Amino acid sequence: MNNEIPLTIVGNLTRNPELRFFKEGAAVVYMTVAHTPRIWSVAEKDYVDGVTTYLDVELRSKGNERQNDYMQRISEELQMGDRVIAMGMLITKERKRDGEVIRSMSLLANEVAPSNRFASITVNRKPKSTPSKVEAKEWAPSATHAIDSQLPPLSSRDR
Repeated sequence: MNNEIPLTIVGNLTRNPELRFFKEGAAVVYMTVAHTPRIWSVAEKDYVDGVTTYLDVELRSKGNERQNDYMQRISEELQMGDRVIAMGMLITKERKRDGEVIRSMSLLANEVAPSNRFASITVNRKPKSTPSKVEAKEWAPSATHAIDSQLPPLSSRDR
């Protein structure tokens, strides 16, 4: 698309993420992020809320199991009110309603994550799989590395 603009947004989810699957096996998560800036008011000598901006966010997979698992985790772990960081491309969508073209902006996200500014986050990493004995043997380094064979022999002075 020609109208893509890279963007990172931080805000609160206005509803629980919605997970959908397509016939081809691809998954998509829909959510809306709201951001209300706090602005210093000279008249009130305090911070006041600015105008809230709402942005629809879509997170799409290509249908493989790993990406669909990521979509599933996002939809289960995040909920309405959570503060999130979303990164991706700002895109313009067009649709027709009553013969009129309606344009809207949304974020086609590459990544969505909870923000730890106002909350604690616990990271649960999946344990790394250890290679089997057959895989370890296949990947074991040989006695002579390719780089060693390219070095000149050591002289008695270098030893």
